[in-house]
This record gives sequence, structure tokens and C-alpha cells, in this order.
Amino acid sequence: MNFPDPGAMMKEAAQLLCGEEREAKMNESVGDRISGILYKWVNLGKRWRRRWFVLEDGVLSYYKIHGHHKIDLNLETDKRSTVLGEDSLRLISPRHNHNIIINGTSQLRPKPVGQVHLKVSSIRESRSDDKRFLIFTGSKRLHLRAETREDRVAWIDALQAIKDLFPRVSNSELMAPVDNVVVSTEKLRQLLLEEGVSEAAIQDSEQIMRNEFAALQNQLMLLKEKHWLLLDSLRQLEVHVMISRKNLANRIRNSSSVSSAQNHVHPSSSEILQINSPSASSAQNCVHPSASETPPN
Repeated sequence: MNFPDPGAMMKEAAQLLCGEEREAKMNESVGDRISGILYKWVNLGKRWRRRWFVLEDGVLSYYKIHGHHKIDLNLETDKRSTVLGEDSLRLISPRHNHNIIINGTSQLRPKPVGQVHLKVSSIRESRSDDKRFLIFTGSKRLHLRAETREDRVAWIDALQAIKDLFPRVSNSELMAPVDNVVVSTEKLRQLLLEEGVSEAAIQDSEQIMRNEFAALQNQLMLLKEKHWLLLDSLRQLEVHVMISRKNLANRIRNSSSVSSAQNHVHPSSSEILQINSPSASSAQNCVHPSASETPPN
């Protein structure tokens, strides 16, 4: 007698239910994608910089608006986008948007300046400024400021709605052993008894069911462990990117300092002797002075 796998049925039903609820909540809250202008605090220049932010698939990405690597804002005007803020709407209007469109279609979106995964982030409002808020990932802090208080409310509501879509698993649930799960075979036993199955066959069926459930439980545990390992790798990657950016900024500053110092270095004693030597004097007598070298009258 073939019985349907209860574990597979439960898993499929849970996936369908979660998928439908997640899609409904996503469409009700923020649509497929939201975007708009936010001001990001930049440590290198110690000031606020305008960036174009895009929230899609649980990831908040931000792009430059000006310069060579700026984003083509024509990409953000499709039907799937919800643009937040009057400043953002003014920027993408035809009167202000002068980005180049090739063959009637926008260019591909460039790589973002940075990204934040909301699943591993926390969102906090500023108590001192009703336009500012903070996104903390565990490895870095993203200080953001909206154009108005209403824009901040809209952004935080959208970010929190997306973040709430991800299930929260406690450590106790993650590390719960298989022995804590009680598998009831009473209904199966009752059904087999009504069909006239012998006690030995019933016990064999119950044992098969327990073994299948234990195997499924072990697979779920492995998936949970892989899930948390991926999250930990993501945090480590963010730390690595942050350190690499700091090292690159330090190398750029050091290179600029060395170049500046070389431009103002004084000649050494050997160079002075060479300049004052007879051969150097003879060579100088054969060279006509330039305009900058001509002494004043």
C-alpha cells in the first residue's frame, strides 16, 4: 500500500501559502520596486550626498546621480516602479532628465555604489532629526536623510514591510534536536486497523514513517545551517568590502601626499655640487633662459 509522503505534502503546502502571502503583502505594501532620492552621509567628504536608491527583491541599492557612472533615471520610470518623494519625481521628469537613450531604450543600469540586504539589517529612526534614519547591517552603518519628514515615513514603511516578509528563526528553533519533535502515527494505525492490516505490518509502516520524517527533519536542519552560514558569509563579505574601501582610500591619500612632498623636495648636497661645478656652469652658459627663468629688471 502506497501512502503519500506527509512531509512532502506539508512542505509543499507551506511553500505555496508563504509564497502567496508574501506576494500579496509585497504588492499591497510597496509594489515590485520602489526608488527615489535619499541623502547619504559620506565620511570621505564629511557631507551629505544625493544618491538614487532602489529597493528590489529585499536589497536596497544606491547609485550616483552625477558623474560618469551615474544611473540612467529613465530605467526607473517603468510601470513596475514606485517613485517616492517630490524631489525624485522632479528629477525624472522630461524637463530635467537629459540622460541619453540609445535606439529608443535606456542603457543598462550600472553597478551600484553599495547594497544593503534588509534580511540582515535593522532600521532605526533618528530622534534628533525627523528626516534622518539609520540602517545597520552589523558591519556598517548607513546614515540616510530624506527630503521631508513624510518621505522618511514612506521609506521606513516600505523598508520595514519588505524586511517583515523574511521569517525570523530563533536560535532555539534552529538548534532544536530531532528528538524534540513528536511524530504521531495514531491516525495511520487506525486507518490500517480498519483495513484489516496485521499488527506486524502496522508496526513496520509506523517505523517507515518515523524514518522518513527523521530524514526530512535532518534535511531541514542542514538547510537551516546552510542558510545561517550564507548570512554569516554575507556579513563577512560586507566587512571585507568596507576594509578594502578604507585601504584604497588610504592608499590614494598616501599617494597624493608622496606626490606633493616630491614636488617640494629640496636638492641634496650632491645636486648642489653638480650645479656649481664648472661643467654645469658651461652647460648653463649655452642655454638660453626661458621666460620664467629670466630675472626681473
